[in-house]
Amino acid sequence: MCLDKAYGISKNIDGGVKFGYIPRLIASYKYVTGDLEDAKMLIDEALKSNLNSHDRILAYGTAADIYSKIDRGKSRHYLNWLCDSGDLYGRKFAHMRIVELLTTSQNNDELRYHTQELLRCIDTVNYRNTVDATARAKSLYDYTLVENEKKTLEIDRYRLQ
Repeated sequence: MCLDKAYGISKNIDGGVKFGYIPRLIASYKYVTGDLEDAKMLIDEALKSNLNSHDRILAYGTAADIYSKIDRGKSRHYLNWLCDSGDLYGRKFAHMRIVELLTTSQNNDELRYHTQELLRCIDTVNYRNTVDATARAKSLYDYTLVENEKKTLEIDRYRLQ
């Protein structure tokens, strides 16, 4: 399988410590296919490697998913880290998973807190998407104005010749 080959290659390059994202990807695949033992082994290896901040956030999210089936306490550890140290999307993911975990508990205050934080993250994502879409639309409009001005100048120049 291609993933096994990539994993073998990553282990042979500088001891594999710089390539923690490959075990993370394979761990995610193993989790989705239901092979939790291999997924756990691979995500633990990925977490020990030298990950950049973005890959660490993804690895913690993957670890939280894997450990949610094996050890909820450890899963909660990774989710709490994401809530505190993750980027916007990592925090959104963590609050969503914590809300899912707490829906069966009696801790309504904690459930309320994480639900509010999840909604705050969703609102921020929606706001950013709206701002980005508005900026793209303005950019396209400005580009269209410039192109129309160029065409008008070319027509005027042609008439003057």
